[in-house]
Amino acid sequence: GQNPGRLFYIGEKMGKGDRIKDRIFKLVFEKDLALIINQKMILKSVARLEGISREFEDLIDDPMIVRQMRDGKDLAKTAGITKTPSLLIENVIVTSTDIENLFLIINSLLKEPVKKTLHKLQKTKSCHRPTDNIDDNCGSKTN
Repeated sequence: GQNPGRLFYIGEKMGKGDRIKDRIFKLVFEKDLALIINQKMILKSVARLEGISREFEDLIDDPMIVRQMRDGKDLAKTAGITKTPSLLIENVIVTSTDIENLFLIINSLLKEPVKKTLHKLQKTKSCHRPTDNIDDNCGSKTN
Protein backbone atom coordinates (compact mmCIF):
# COMPACT_ATOMS: atom_id res chain seq x y z
CA GLY A 1 0.00 0.00 0.00
CA GLN A 2 0.86 3.68 0.17
CA ASN A 3 3.46 4.72 2.69
CA PRO A 4 5.90 7.55 3.28
CA GLY A 5 8.88 5.26 2.73
CA ARG A 6 7.95 4.80 -0.89
CA LEU A 7 7.53 8.55 -1.30
CA PHE A 8 10.99 8.99 0.22
CA TYR A 9 12.56 6.56 -2.28
CA ILE A 10 10.80 8.31 -5.17
CA GLY A 11 12.16 11.59 -3.80
CA GLU A 12 15.66 10.09 -3.60
CA LYS A 13 15.41 9.14 -7.25
CA MET A 14 14.43 12.74 -8.06
CA GLY A 15 17.14 14.30 -5.85
CA LYS A 16 14.63 15.42 -3.22
CA GLY A 17 14.86 12.63 -0.64
CA ASP A 18 16.12 14.81 2.19
CA ARG A 19 13.43 17.45 1.64
CA ILE A 20 10.70 14.82 1.58
CA LYS A 21 12.11 13.10 4.67
CA ASP A 22 12.10 16.46 6.47
CA ARG A 23 8.48 17.12 5.49
CA ILE A 24 7.40 13.64 6.61
CA PHE A 25 9.17 14.01 9.97
CA LYS A 26 7.58 17.41 10.45
CA LEU A 27 4.12 16.00 9.75
CA VAL A 28 4.59 13.06 12.10
CA PHE A 29 6.46 14.67 14.99
CA GLU A 30 5.50 18.33 14.92
CA LYS A 31 1.98 18.28 13.52
CA ASP A 32 0.97 14.98 15.15
CA LEU A 33 -0.23 13.35 11.92
CA ALA A 34 1.36 9.94 12.51
CA LEU A 35 -1.99 8.14 12.43
CA ILE A 36 -2.83 9.40 8.93
CA ILE A 37 0.61 9.78 7.31
CA ASN A 38 -0.09 6.70 5.13
CA GLN A 39 -3.13 8.25 3.50
CA LYS A 40 -2.65 8.83 -0.18
CA MET A 41 -3.98 12.42 0.00
CA ILE A 42 -1.25 13.31 2.51
CA LEU A 43 1.52 11.70 0.46
CA LYS A 44 0.22 13.28 -2.77
CA SER A 45 0.24 16.69 -1.10
CA VAL A 46 3.88 16.27 -0.05
CA ALA A 47 4.78 15.15 -3.57
CA ARG A 48 2.94 18.15 -5.04
CA LEU A 49 4.76 20.57 -2.74
CA GLU A 50 8.07 19.11 -3.90
CA GLY A 51 7.10 19.21 -7.57
CA ILE A 52 7.06 15.45 -8.10
CA SER A 53 3.32 14.72 -8.41
CA ARG A 54 3.68 12.92 -11.72
CA GLU A 55 6.61 10.82 -10.48
CA PHE A 56 4.64 9.94 -7.35
CA GLU A 57 1.70 8.66 -9.41
CA ASP A 58 3.97 6.83 -11.86
CA LEU A 59 6.35 5.24 -9.34
CA ILE A 60 4.44 4.62 -6.08
CA ASP A 61 3.83 0.96 -7.04
CA ASP A 62 6.94 0.55 -9.19
CA PRO A 63 8.61 -2.81 -8.39
CA MET A 64 12.00 -1.14 -7.81
CA ILE A 65 10.52 1.33 -5.28
CA VAL A 66 8.60 -1.49 -3.58
CA ARG A 67 11.83 -3.54 -3.41
CA GLN A 68 13.77 -0.61 -1.92
CA MET A 69 11.07 -0.20 0.73
CA ARG A 70 11.11 -3.92 1.54
CA ASP A 71 14.92 -3.96 1.71
CA GLY A 72 14.87 -0.97 4.05
CA LYS A 73 12.35 -2.67 6.33
CA ASP A 74 14.42 -5.88 6.31
CA LEU A 75 17.57 -3.95 7.21
CA ALA A 76 15.79 -2.19 10.08
CA LYS A 77 14.44 -5.51 11.34
CA THR A 78 17.91 -7.09 11.18
CA ALA A 79 19.35 -4.13 13.11
CA GLY A 80 16.56 -4.36 15.69
CA ILE A 81 15.13 -0.94 14.87
CA THR A 82 11.43 -0.79 15.68
CA LYS A 83 10.69 2.94 15.97
CA THR A 84 11.41 6.18 14.18
CA PRO A 85 13.53 8.08 14.83
CA SER A 86 16.25 5.68 15.97
CA LEU A 87 19.99 6.04 16.16
CA LEU A 88 22.46 3.18 15.95
CA ILE A 89 25.57 4.21 17.90
CA GLU A 90 28.35 1.65 18.37
CA ASN A 91 25.86 -1.21 17.93
CA VAL A 92 23.49 0.24 20.53
CA ILE A 93 20.08 1.40 19.38
CA VAL A 94 18.77 4.61 20.89
CA THR A 95 15.11 5.29 20.20
CA SER A 96 13.05 8.25 21.29
CA THR A 97 10.08 10.09 19.89
CA ASP A 98 11.32 13.14 21.78
CA ILE A 99 13.41 14.99 19.20
CA GLU A 100 14.99 17.21 21.86
CA ASN A 101 16.15 14.11 23.74
CA LEU A 102 17.79 12.73 20.58
CA PHE A 103 19.35 16.14 20.00
CA LEU A 104 20.87 15.98 23.51
CA ILE A 105 22.18 12.45 22.91
CA ILE A 106 23.81 13.43 19.62
CA ASN A 107 25.31 16.58 21.11
CA SER A 108 26.78 14.62 24.00
CA LEU A 109 28.73 12.54 21.47
CA LEU A 110 30.05 15.45 19.39
CA LYS A 111 33.30 17.28 20.05
CA GLU A 112 31.60 20.51 19.05
CA PRO A 113 27.88 20.47 19.94
CA VAL A 114 25.42 21.83 17.41
CA LYS A 115 23.45 24.88 18.51
CA LYS A 116 19.70 24.45 18.79
CA THR A 117 19.14 27.42 16.50
CA LEU A 118 20.32 25.27 13.61
CA HIS A 119 17.42 22.88 14.17
CA LYS A 120 13.73 23.54 14.45
CA LEU A 121 12.99 21.75 17.68
CA GLN A 122 9.96 23.70 18.72
CA LYS A 123 6.74 21.78 18.67
CA THR A 124 4.08 23.46 16.62
CA LYS A 125 0.40 23.23 17.35
CA SER A 126 -1.52 20.47 15.63
CA CYS A 127 -3.56 21.59 12.67
CA HIS A 128 -7.11 20.51 11.98
CA ARG A 129 -7.19 19.70 8.27
CA PRO A 130 -4.12 17.64 7.28
CA THR A 131 -4.08 18.48 3.58
CA ASP A 132 -4.14 22.18 4.42
CA ASN A 133 -1.24 21.84 6.79
CA ILE A 134 1.45 20.08 4.85
CA ASP A 135 3.11 23.36 4.14
CA ASP A 136 5.46 24.72 6.79
CA ASN A 137 2.97 27.20 8.20
CA CYS A 138 0.02 25.61 9.96
CA GLY A 139 -3.08 27.26 8.57
CA SER A 140 -1.40 29.67 6.16
CA LYS A 141 -0.57 27.84 3.00
CA THR A 142 2.32 29.02 0.84
CA ASN A 143 2.78 27.66 -2.67
